Amino acid sequence: MSKILLIDDDPRLLSLLNDFLVKNDFEVVNAENGKQALIFAKKEVFDLIITDVMMPQMDGNKFIEKLRQTAQTPLLVLTALGEIEDKTTSFDLGADDYMTKPFDPKELILRIKSILKRTKSSEDSIIFGPYSFDTASNILYKNKDVIDLTSSEVLILKLLIKANGDPVSREALSAPLGIDEKGVNVHILRFRKKLDLDENFSYIETVRHRGYRLRIG
Repeated sequence: MSKILLIDDDPRLLSLLNDFLVKNDFEVVNAENGKQALIFAKKEVFDLIITDVMMPQMDGNKFIEKLRQTAQTPLLVLTALGEIEDKTTSFDLGADDYMTKPFDPKELILRIKSILKRTKSSEDSIIFGPYSFDTASNILYKNKDVIDLTSSEVLILKLLIKANGDPVSREALSAPLGIDEKGVNVHILRFRKKLDLDENFSYIETVRHRGYRLRIG
């Protein structure tokens, strides 16, 4: 199930959109403005973000600008602003698609599915947060920068990706790496230091009594 972060300062529209997306088999997290949304985007992994533009505290365009400093999560702008200048601004900041209000709910679903299909069909590429891992070349990118990985870290990442969000036990990691379970802990700790953006969030999550999982979405 794809997870969507939905941002709009209109409580009624936010509720209606939430219910509509849930009925169409999406998991939805709601935010009332860009400032709140940034907190959610930092703590959770989303497959798509839908944002309004005109909002208090932090508007949609400022949110896009801030988000794109750390993440490449697909983003759809849904707003009453329909001038070409408005669209150009959002696209220049990093939006992937743009719809104006009022809108056809069926078209919204089609746009969402199109974005998700493009994202998930990116050839040999796994995206999580600001990172993109090319499984063919074993190269990890943070935005456009290459992150140097050891052969052990590449193997760990591939095993976690293969699990598709499920926990991988220390035992399952230790055998391919040729080390004991304590050694796995050391490798994970070093790997986290390369990946994590702050001390309160980790893309490699510890699942108690079960091992580790990668927050892909």
